[in-house]
Amino acid sequence: MTPTSEDRRDVAARLRHEADGFRRLENELGQLTIDLGEVTAVFQDVAHFAGLDGTVRTCVLLDRLADLIDPTCHVIPGEEAVAELKDGTRLTGVPLSCGHVVFGVSAKDMPKFCCECGSRITSGGER
Repeated sequence: MTPTSEDRRDVAARLRHEADGFRRLENELGQLTIDLGEVTAVFQDVAHFAGLDGTVRTCVLLDRLADLIDPTCHVIPGEEAVAELKDGTRLTGVPLSCGHVVFGVSAKDMPKFCCECGSRITSGGER
C-alpha cells in the first residue's frame, strides 16, 4: 500500500495529539524527557535521523517526527510584512510561522502550501 497525503496527515495528527498530551502532563509534573542514550539502538537511530540527540523532551520528539511527515505552518495573526523593491515599490505580505512570507495575497486568500519551504498552510488551531 502506498501512503497517501491523507495517511501522512493522519499519522502526523496522531503524533501531534500525543505531543499535546505530554505537554499537558508537563504542566502537572514538570518536564518529561527521554535520554536517548538509554533507549534501544533503533529508537536512537530514528531520533538521530530526525535531528535529535542526547536528552530531549518527549513532546519535542513527537512534534519533530510529525513535522517531518507532514510539515505545516500557519498565518501569524495580526501581523503584516512589508518589502521595498529597488524602484521604491512596496509589497505587503502575510508572515507564516515557518518564517517565510507570502506576498501579494491577503490572509483569506492564502495558497495551500508555502512557496519557500513547501509546508502545508493550516488555518486556526489546525496543524
